[in-house]
Amino acid sequence: MPVRVSTAGRVSIASRFSTTGRVYSKGSDTMPITTTGATVVSGMLRRRSPKAQALIVALLVAGLLGIFVPGAVSATSSSWKLVPTPSPSVGGSPNDVSGLYGVAATSAKDAWAVGDYYPLNNGLQTLILRWNGTKWAQVKSPNPGPSPSSDALFGVAATSATNAWAVGYYGNVGWTGAGAFQTLILHWNGTKWTKVASPNPSGSQWGSVLYGVAATSATNAWAVGVYAVYDSGFTPPIAYRTLILHWNGIRWTQVASPNAGGSSALNYLHGVAATSASNAWAVGQYTTGDTADRTLILHWNGTSWTQVASPNPDSSGYDANYLSGVAATSASNAWAVGTNEDQTADIDRTLILHWNGAKWTKVASPSPALSAQARNDLSGVAATSTSNAWAVGQYYYLNGETQVYRTLVLHWNGTKWTKVASPSPAGYSNFLSSVAATSASNAWAVGDYYSYLAQWRTLAIRWQ
Repeated sequence: MPVRVSTAGRVSIASRFSTTGRVYSKGSDTMPITTTGATVVSGMLRRRSPKAQALIVALLVAGLLGIFVPGAVSATSSSWKLVPTPSPSVGGSPNDVSGLYGVAATSAKDAWAVGDYYPLNNGLQTLILRWNGTKWAQVKSPNPGPSPSSDALFGVAATSATNAWAVGYYGNVGWTGAGAFQTLILHWNGTKWTKVASPNPSGSQWGSVLYGVAATSATNAWAVGVYAVYDSGFTPPIAYRTLILHWNGIRWTQVASPNAGGSSALNYLHGVAATSASNAWAVGQYTTGDTADRTLILHWNGTSWTQVASPNPDSSGYDANYLSGVAATSASNAWAVGTNEDQTADIDRTLILHWNGAKWTKVASPSPALSAQARNDLSGVAATSTSNAWAVGQYYYLNGETQVYRTLVLHWNGTKWTKVASPSPAGYSNFLSSVAATSASNAWAVGDYYSYLAQWRTLAIRWQ
């Protein structure tokens, strides 16, 4: 079975290696989750995440649609509503998989969502959907990998109706052999999506993956991710290094980026945001091999990428912290979101950091599930101003012996973060990977859910 890294934290086929170092299975409705990366561009986007269509009527009849958590509060008189989306691989087989991991919007009538789907016996395929103001529809997208392929998209950015980027990877099913996975970058020119040449670092024996993308113009875009190399001094003998690519209007080139854990350790970038040619942020995590994961934040000042100090909540000395998404509206206002794994309490809590132009600080954020072994994860963030930002993900609790995952949406009103009611169409497994916003009255969040027909389906919800 193929294995892949998903910024949404979920597996689209049998299993995957998670960028947080955990292996999960997506073969049942009780699958564990990790959050990794969504893409946010200033006020337009939205790690990752790894994930409402023709069966909405059936879901309504079954009583599985529109599940809201008691006590959730609304940020305004508007609300989050489920919107139908295509799930192209769903044809009746329990192996059918469709998921969305990135979303971008330029207006209330123009938005993109990207992910992957798994048509039976045909490998993993890229998936791109477009919103035209009325409905979501699938748009043809390249799959450069050999058949059966393993191609996926994790991030998307758009600056206009004629300029958009989508990033991920392509490769051979099985993830074996030198450079098994290669960076994948697609471009929209207003008419069609085409593959654009992208670098793969030398020495990346296990391949390269891009998780996030941000763009400020037709001549300035960033893509971030990770590449794997063999290192005899590291156990296991695989090191993961940060990967940053830049578009100058002509070509994509690799730009030097710090590896906080050292070149022989684990370093990942999951999300990127940019407001100008001289201000960009990239976030993720790192570990030195014998310590827990730590938050990683890099900044571009127009000349180079440098690491910036970032908080790591730690109750025991072994708590893990990682960042999945980042958003910025100016040089003095940026947000980064992720997860704090409290080892003492055995609880994963939401983690939100804020940049005020001078330093990153931790900001209080709701974690609705607080029982032992509860999980609260944030995968993506979007912001349009200092008083309007969204963060999305999922939270998990036990219902008897059953694991239940619900969508999680948080809103910033300029003073504090609060939980806002959001649909969870499936009985047990509902995930949000990415969020995009163009104004205080227009936002999208995408992901996937596990239907009562035992199939993974695309998920999109809209704030208006």
